[in-house]
Amino acid sequence: MNPDPDEHVHPGEEEMEWGEGISIKKREKKPQSRYWAISEQARKMFPGERQCKMFCGGKHCKYCTPDNWTKKEMVIEGLYSHWVTDNILAMARMSDANIEKFKFLEQLEDLGVKTVINLQEPGEHAHCGAGNVPGGFSYDPQRLMAAKLFFYNFVMKDYGVAPMSTLLDTVKVMQFAVSVGKVAVHCHAGLGRTGLIIACYLIYNNRISARKAIQYVRSRRPGSIQTKQQVMTCHEFEQYLQVYFIVFTRIPNDHPVSFSLFLVRQRQLLHGYEARKLKHIPKVVYVCCERLLELCGKSTSLSSLRNTPIDRLPEDLLSLPDGCSPRIMDSALSPDDHKKLLQSLSLGLPGSGGEEQSLGNFRANHLKVKEPGIKESLSSSRINDMKSTDQNLLGVSSPTLSRSLKSLDIS
Repeated sequence: MNPDPDEHVHPGEEEMEWGEGISIKKREKKPQSRYWAISEQARKMFPGERQCKMFCGGKHCKYCTPDNWTKKEMVIEGLYSHWVTDNILAMARMSDANIEKFKFLEQLEDLGVKTVINLQEPGEHAHCGAGNVPGGFSYDPQRLMAAKLFFYNFVMKDYGVAPMSTLLDTVKVMQFAVSVGKVAVHCHAGLGRTGLIIACYLIYNNRISARKAIQYVRSRRPGSIQTKQQVMTCHEFEQYLQVYFIVFTRIPNDHPVSFSLFLVRQRQLLHGYEARKLKHIPKVVYVCCERLLELCGKSTSLSSLRNTPIDRLPEDLLSLPDGCSPRIMDSALSPDDHKKLLQSLSLGLPGSGGEEQSLGNFRANHLKVKEPGIKESLSSSRINDMKSTDQNLLGVSSPTLSRSLKSLDIS
């Protein structure tokens, strides 16, 4: 899929090179929380100032100062930070004073970081290190934006988690940000909430298990994903995404998935360019068509072919053998041929008897859909969109499609 000039492509899977934070034997074990249950409850009971003094060190907070860390633990000089992948940096929060002293913004630029994601609540850890500036954070976000860094703030309570929908929105933003450049993520220490979000991103982007994501993040950033709730949230996020990842179910005699419901699920995962271009087209169909073009040795993408008038298509494409050319299909097929053509294009969706339905039967049975959470019926404009989608997928002109639809009594 070729994006528009101002769009960004999918960044692809992150390369995962395991670190030394976890031994090979522990990688396959079930992840555990870093704190005892009593310790977790105690941290939530004390007020902010007491928490800073008891657990962080107050003005001498080890996460706000560079004195307690080795050079290996500071990818950014003066800041506790590690690369989790080649594109994602986990770090402790910055402060205005250290931004000047250690030139953090210049270091981020040299590392190729284009986006900073802040997971803190305004006002938290006000007594750690140099404290907070008037905006509620330890640094002024305007300084980052003035340095041409993208800045996002997704609020999560300290030692806490976020709803599934918020986590999904966050990892979508991360995926977009990675397509622009490298991403730095931080909370206070850059361990609990930061580790949680990065693990969820790997689950979403690389489609790996929560167990593997947690152990991998910990191998690169020791001590990450601190609480039991954060560990459980990673597993819940994996389960939450599995429903949307399913394309063809293996469950025999399962309820049929309507075309509309399939697109609703798809929209939960896609964003940006893909979401707009595949609004009415299943991605699995689009990808298969793109792959067929590659196998035919056609360098032109399907998206550009769909938007090119027939008289402007390359001559070699118009002269494809066996009636593959849109022009040949438009002029040579009889009404019966059109009907057979549409019915032969199976979408692989289960029918009422567990059999696969043809495109024609699928349209006839599902133009009016009754699914929980879906509109009771499709509007005329929606039906036109679906017809337009079929036309684009088949690569035939409007008269051809009209005759085919008429022969199936669904025009």
